[in-house]
Amino acid sequence: MLSDIQLPEEYAKGLEGLLLKEQERRTDGRGDRHPAEAGEDCRACKPKRGGQKVKQAEGAAQSRVVEAKARPTHAIHAAAQRRSRLSRASWRAEARKEATIQNAEADAQAKVIDSKAELERRNLLGDAEANRVRLMAKANAERG
Repeated sequence: MLSDIQLPEEYAKGLEGLLLKEQERRTDGRGDRHPAEAGEDCRACKPKRGGQKVKQAEGAAQSRVVEAKARPTHAIHAAAQRRSRLSRASWRAEARKEATIQNAEADAQAKVIDSKAELERRNLLGDAEANRVRLMAKANAERG
């Protein structure tokens, strides 16, 4: 699954140093063979805590590599979520805007209708008053 892993430079240098030390240990720094290679016992052959440190360093380096590879994926996912949230928010804002415009247009049309109805009511009242005045005048003329 993991490929093309590039270890940190300091890790590579440390690993190189360990390999050089191991090579020196095997040759005792003089080119002689190490006693363990000849089947003899020596203190240098006993397990040391340094080996644990190397394993811990290797584990930490591998962990950093995995984390480093995961960061871009996480960032891409987070950016997509932000875009999605912004898209939904934008869509909601656009829907609210459209609803507000439609409500304003409906209110304006209602006012126009109310104004026309009020004008017609006044005209009818005026016509009724004029008709009443004519009838009263006609009645007064017939009486008198």
